[in-house]
Amino acid sequence: MTFTSMEHAYLFYDKYAEVAGFGIKRYREKTHSKWLVCTREGACTTSTYDVPKERNRGTKRGGCKACLKLRKHLGCNEEVTSVTIELFEPSHNHPMLRKQAARHYYSAKRMDPSYKEFINQLNDARVPQSSIIDLMENMHGGPENMPLTTRDLSNM
Repeated sequence: MTFTSMEHAYLFYDKYAEVAGFGIKRYREKTHSKWLVCTREGACTTSTYDVPKERNRGTKRGGCKACLKLRKHLGCNEEVTSVTIELFEPSHNHPMLRKQAARHYYSAKRMDPSYKEFINQLNDARVPQSSIIDLMENMHGGPENMPLTTRDLSNM
C-alpha cells in the first residue's frame, strides 16, 4: 500500500488501531524508514535505586510485537515523495480494548483545528466548563460518543 506522506500513513494506522482497540506511538525514525508500534511495546526497566518509590505505579508495557514499518521514498531534494508499508505485524500479546476505552489513548485524541478553536472561543467567552461539556455531549449524541474527556477540556 502506498501513501503520499508520513502523516497519511500515520492516520491510516491510527484509524486501524482505533477500530481494533489498541493505541499506537511513533517509535524509530531513520532517513528511509519509520516504525509505528503498539503502546504496549517494550519492557519496563527495573529501578536500581535503594530508596523505595512513594507510589508504585504499574506499567502498561508488556513486550507487544505489533508494529508497522514504513519505507520513505525520497525525491531529489530529500523530500518524501511517497511512503510504502514494508512490514506489518498484526499479532498482539494482550487483550484489545473496546472502542469506548480505546478512545482514551493519546493516539486517538486528535482533534480538528476548527473544533479546538470553537472550544477555545467558548472558554474565552467565559462559558462554564459544565456548559461546554453539556454542549459537546449534545453535539456528539451522548457522553459515550464524546471525543474528549472532562480532563482534556480543562487542559485546553
